[in-house]
Amino acid sequence: MQKRRWPLGINTCGDLTVEALDIIAEAGFDYVYIDHLNWDDPEADTGAEVLAARPEIKPHGVHLPDYNPPAAQRSAEDLVAYYSQCLQLASTCGVKNATFHCGHRRPEQEFQGQSWTSYEEFCACLREIALTANQLEIAINVENLWPDAVGVATWCFPEELVQLVDDVGAPNMGVCLDTGHCTISGGNPAQFIRTLGSYLNETHFEDNYAPRFATQPPGRADLHRPPGIGLIDWPSVMDALVEIDYTGPVVFELGVFWEADSLRTHAETAYRNWRRLEEAWHMMQALM
Repeated sequence: MQKRRWPLGINTCGDLTVEALDIIAEAGFDYVYIDHLNWDDPEADTGAEVLAARPEIKPHGVHLPDYNPPAAQRSAEDLVAYYSQCLQLASTCGVKNATFHCGHRRPEQEFQGQSWTSYEEFCACLREIALTANQLEIAINVENLWPDAVGVATWCFPEELVQLVDDVGAPNMGVCLDTGHCTISGGNPAQFIRTLGSYLNETHFEDNYAPRFATQPPGRADLHRPPGIGLIDWPSVMDALVEIDYTGPVVFELGVFWEADSLRTHAETAYRNWRRLEEAWHMMQALM
């Protein structure tokens, strides 16, 4: 059997800079996932020149911001306009994926501080946002979340995300699997992958110690650590990726943007650990 060697990507752990891309390239990665851009300034430098300086590192995705409008701007039209502006900005970097958080409560209750009249209105807004993204050749991927501070578990599980994607009905819409959020929600990443199947467009792979830290607030348990620095069974994740024929790069989301100094450690550890786990997985496959 020919050995599988997944192409790998990693987030910048902060601003998109030449220094960050140097570290990512030196660690062995092929793709970069951009943590954030200057969303509120359309004239700002998006980092396109930085990416052009390291053409061997391909831009893969970007994380869209949460929508927190002022009190005077809470219409569905404002939401669509805001994300359309963000997508235009992201397109200048050449990314092919944009990750979207749906908010911790169902749309008819609350959506990042905005009131909604119906689930249908929510889907209609996502449909418009996806249309803009499609024109820019960007996929919109809704990400699984974790229970909120009072234990409300919404948009945490693959079945409801698949249903949302189906209800929106946009050809360029899929799901981004965050393995850390998955385990905090009590899920199994390999099972999530199998349930998502062809809906899986993007990965935010990270390790943590859930459910060992189940008594911690969900946000504090979301450690964003490299594979192997936690309790996730990564060989079973590799099994699931093969079963659904996932062809996209495996992308890690490590650290957090205020931990920019840790990028080198995270990148080197993630690349080394994944390749070692990959080799162990191959050995197990050979014994079957």
